[in-house]
Amino acid sequence: MYILSNEIALEGASYILYEDILKDIRTQLGEDFYIIPSSINEVIIVPCSTIDAKYTKNMLRNVNRSVVAKQEVLSDNVYRFDGELSMM
Repeated sequence: MYILSNEIALEGASYILYEDILKDIRTQLGEDFYIIPSSINEVIIVPCSTIDAKYTKNMLRNVNRSVVAKQEVLSDNVYRFDGELSMM
């Protein structure tokens, strides 16, 4: 598991908009990966082979409701980055 953010960890989730960064991450991991938007400040990167996306989506929804400040919730969805097809 990896955290993607900026140097000050504020609004760092915006890095998911940079396809070249995502492609570099895929190259380093050697496989597709899930992007878990933990807040507007960061996202979690997890190789696809290591988690179940449906379970993770349910967990994310629960965490967003109970831990993350309402104004910092980015999404309840888990996204898969496919190096061939881009984000889905």
